[in-house]
Amino acid sequence: MGSRQQTQLRAAGHGVALICVQSIAIAAILFGVPPAFVLAQQDKQKESFFQETIRPIFDAKCVLCHGSKSQKSSYRLDVREIAFRGGDHGEPPIVPNDVLASPLLRYVSDANSDMTMPPKDSGIARLTARESDSLRLWVESGAIWPDSSNTMIEDSKNWWSFQPLQESNSSSKATESSKAIHPIDRFI
Repeated sequence: MGSRQQTQLRAAGHGVALICVQSIAIAAILFGVPPAFVLAQQDKQKESFFQETIRPIFDAKCVLCHGSKSQKSSYRLDVREIAFRGGDHGEPPIVPNDVLASPLLRYVSDANSDMTMPPKDSGIARLTARESDSLRLWVESGAIWPDSSNTMIEDSKNWWSFQPLQESNSSSKATESSKAIHPIDRFI
């Protein structure tokens, strides 16, 4: 069995599993199982779906242009905050629980759009119907993106050059001796 078939079976299995988890949730409520337990199981299933199905789609089809090495339109699909906030176009491309308000789904599904992703000239194959369906299912089920699968980036506003100047507590020998003629002499 090829890797594509395995991915398709995993995506289909996760879709069935999500439905099963929802059915279990209803049964649990009817039989008095604590809702927190049921919600925790749902979240685990959704995290697993992201790790095993969605992340590989992003890695194979998106991060070449929207990853750590290149950020076309200032957009990244390896950093959760940027993926949900969006890039230069200003609108959030992923809106959890709302397929119609999530432009990312249009970009990867509509071959005739101005924003077809991946672009036709990129050399990257378009998403298969199964991959598009998996993304749709992921968004419909809340677009869970676990912390363990998030790339952390340094905040550019936290660089030393953006920090306010502070008084130095330098205690050099020049300060102690009479050779310190100017305050800058303390640093020599």
